[in-house]
Amino acid sequence: MGLFGGGGGDNGDVDTLRREVEALKTLARQGQAISAIKLLREESGMGLKEAKDVVDGLD
Repeated sequence: MGLFGGGGGDNGDVDTLRREVEALKTLARQGQAISAIKLLREESGMGLKEAKDVVDGLD
């Protein structure tokens, strides 16, 4: 399942979430904030402003 998609809480879910967060951080660091926002929205169902705020807050 994708970002924030819930699930059983096993280590596979945690590892998947970590990889997805790292992918978002990488896109943001590379100046591809729009791609990161799009990915986050697709995976989580977040609205545009909420996803933008999350991406803007990534280190």
